[in-house]
Amino acid sequence: MSRLKRVSLLFVLIVMLLVAASCGESDTETSAGVEAGFSADDLYLMIDGEKYTCDTNINDIIAVFGEDYEYSEAISCAYDGMDKTFMYENVEFYTYPQGEEDFVLEIYCVGGEVSTSKGVEIGTSRDTVIELYGDGYEDTGYILTYEIPAANAESEGASLYFQIEDGNVSAIAITAEQLIGEE
Repeated sequence: MSRLKRVSLLFVLIVMLLVAASCGESDTETSAGVEAGFSADDLYLMIDGEKYTCDTNINDIIAVFGEDYEYSEAISCAYDGMDKTFMYENVEFYTYPQGEEDFVLEIYCVGGEVSTSKGVEIGTSRDTVIELYGDGYEDTGYILTYEIPAANAESEGASLYFQIEDGNVSAIAITAEQLIGEE
């Protein structure tokens, strides 16, 4: 075999090995250049340029958003004390009691400057949400929910969910892991 044929054969073998090695890898980057998929790192919302997460003391939220909110409360099914809701123009904060303090259980946004970790905003298409967060969601036909498994059987996992109307996001919310209430 001539030297040229051996080099050509070696080159073909190297190319075949490289192609075979890349077959098992999946490209997790979306067309927007964002890594696709959902993880606990995605459990925050950017509201008016600031990052918000659940399990935050509601007093810290009120210090930023102000006292101009509608308020409601009810006896908690899962915790000792009152579950409370603080409703601002485009965002609602649902809380759970822990001792003398109240912490954010859910942040629900219907407008304003809100986006997720991957840039989903009100008006983003359902297909874009799935492209960015992957297919590990529960779909009720009206809500897409991405959930982190709960730490124990007495809890529901933390989640990111999107309310969908006419194929587009109409509301975005995150929830903390929470105790399952008595029925």
